[in-house]
Amino acid sequence: MRVFDGHNDLLYRLWETGDRDGTAFLTSDGQGHVDLERARIGGFSGGLFAVFADSPEFEQTLASTDASTVPLSMDDIEPIGLTHASAVCHEQIAIVRRMSAARPDALRICSSTGQIGQAMSDGAVACVLHVEGLEMIDDPRAQLPELYDLGVRSIGPVWSRPNRFGHGVPFRYPCDPDTGPGLTAAGFELIEICQQMGILVDVAHMNAAGVADVASVAESPFVSSHAGVHAICPASRNHTDDQLRTIAHSGGLVGIVLNTDFIRRDGRADPDTDLSSFVDHIRHVINVAGIEAAALGSDFDGGPVARDLADCSALPSLVRRMEAGGLNAAQIEAVCHGNWLRVLKETIG
Repeated sequence: MRVFDGHNDLLYRLWETGDRDGTAFLTSDGQGHVDLERARIGGFSGGLFAVFADSPEFEQTLASTDASTVPLSMDDIEPIGLTHASAVCHEQIAIVRRMSAARPDALRICSSTGQIGQAMSDGAVACVLHVEGLEMIDDPRAQLPELYDLGVRSIGPVWSRPNRFGHGVPFRYPCDPDTGPGLTAAGFELIEICQQMGILVDVAHMNAAGVADVASVAESPFVSSHAGVHAICPASRNHTDDQLRTIAHSGGLVGIVLNTDFIRRDGRADPDTDLSSFVDHIRHVINVAGIEAAALGSDFDGGPVARDLADCSALPSLVRRMEAGGLNAAQIEAVCHGNWLRVLKETIG
């Protein structure tokens, strides 16, 4: 089964380790969750590849918390500066552009669904560039065209911290996603510009007010690229049933995350999590919002995953769990790639 995945943090991992040519991915060094050899073994055929600027206090909290026994909860994360975010994100974009130029047989930056389909047919991993938290710009009308020319086709206006466009949802468990104000005036303008340009809007790290604000002005599908179901795991990052229906009403989807702390009922990052937990989230989305709203958004290389799904080579085991959980072949195909390709065709073209 081909898999088109809604979110991974491979580029951040490569940048953080100083791998400016993507050697770890291309030579399949076995580190992290995603590399070329394991992608081919597991059917990982493409996805949204995030560029992301780190928050030091968040990294420090992760390093000091045993999330396998205590669910991650922390206060609001401080904003980050434009200069830092711009430098980091452009460096990550440069990494993937070098990879694509050096090995188009292995990975290709795709700016349309036609290019995605061609890459998949040729056996190359299809990369759609996604910016996670738009701290790297301050004037969308002037600066978004540059990102577009570099291949960016998907944007999450906020990560889990405030910026000039809105207020990201903080990491809290248990907690309702209604944690504060939503989009700013600049945020509303950003959504309008993205839709005009054919850039997909992602609400994965938005709070309840932000999701509602996007829905109030959306004229094309929007998505939550990597999140879970709040009714199963009451983490602030997960979506309520009303939000699931709101996203589906736009024609969009929710990519169910594989991070165990967002799919377990107790909110813990436990590697012994059974993959049936993921299937529970998929089935809930289908029951509440319809099969067209259910997809995969792994967050590979961005968070803790189950031992039974240690990297992307193990994706066939996830497919088998969906079969065992009662999903039929057409539903599994929709979750694994069909719904993502439909939404991308309707948004980026």
